[in-house]
Amino acid sequence: MPREENGLLPMRNWSQDRWPEGAKKIGTPRFSEELKPARWPCSFCVMGCHRRITNPKYGSKTAGPEYETLGMIGANLLIDDLEALVKANDLCNRYGIDTVELGGILGWAFDAYEAGIIGRDDTDGVELKWGNSDALLAMIEKIAKREGFGDLLAEGLRACVDVYPETKPYAVEVMGQAVAAHDPRAFFAETITTIASTRGACHIHGFAEAIELGMTIPELGLTEPMDRFEWRKKGYVGAVFQDVQQFWNSLVWCFFYFFSGVNLSDEVAILNAITGWNLTPKDAAKIGERIVNMQQCFNLRMGLDPLKENVLPPKLSVPHREGGAAGRIPPWREILDEYWRTRDWVNGVPRRRKLVELGLEDFAKEIYGY
Repeated sequence: MPREENGLLPMRNWSQDRWPEGAKKIGTPRFSEELKPARWPCSFCVMGCHRRITNPKYGSKTAGPEYETLGMIGANLLIDDLEALVKANDLCNRYGIDTVELGGILGWAFDAYEAGIIGRDDTDGVELKWGNSDALLAMIEKIAKREGFGDLLAEGLRACVDVYPETKPYAVEVMGQAVAAHDPRAFFAETITTIASTRGACHIHGFAEAIELGMTIPELGLTEPMDRFEWRKKGYVGAVFQDVQQFWNSLVWCFFYFFSGVNLSDEVAILNAITGWNLTPKDAAKIGERIVNMQQCFNLRMGLDPLKENVLPPKLSVPHREGGAAGRIPPWREILDEYWRTRDWVNGVPRRRKLVELGLEDFAKEIYGY
């Protein structure tokens, strides 16, 4: 089912229910017919996730925009001009701008402009109207060069809200990081990924949505796909996927190999062959669990208040009226409670016994004094 149809795709800064015609203009099959993309794999990779545009009308053989980019600076801003999105993607690659964060920040700005909270005097004369691809391209240049309104946008969503506090409901973020193009109202397993990642909202800090797409981790007890609107066990699933993701990250192992047929047992076997170790998949998960707990302890040291920060943004607490996720809101408090119980944390704080179990006595002493 297309992501616009199943409710996963953000539209109009997460406030619109459907955008079928716009999605057709920037999605398949038009994407392939217009851009004529060719596989562009990393060295020796069997996956080849990247796509290089070969249509000569685009001038250079540049990387084509991927889903997150099309979702966040396309659908989220109601921009259906594929040629402009290709140019915007290329500019972001060259300037080192994350397109997820850019889409979240500009979604905030477009909302604030529509509400009359900011105007052309604030935006250097640029009309931040939905669907305005010229505004998108102008703001990328301003952000990259720290010019005018772009200087504020470059500081991120929370800095923008500090200047315009009445716009806080328009900032769809967790811990200051924009939510990526994976709506937890459509896939409840995304709840933990969205609100309880140790780095703020992050769809690949444990891509638990995968189990609702049919991907399982039988080595860790996740043997069957799960219904996307079933909330029970999604806190547990979120923790398991986070642990495995941190194991991958510690190896500098590409996340996308998970979709290639290479499973956790294969990865552990490869690691054992290289190192001479004798790890099991459960050992790998325990390594990941240790990493997550260390990250959380660091966040707590730096002042994180989990009860304040680990919450679903207001816009994502309003159900869609139409589409494949109509009427759905994940019971995020219940899912979060289950997640914390799975981790043996109390309101986001690891219990001393858990830290000791993981060999993190120094962290336990820092938090508990002994």
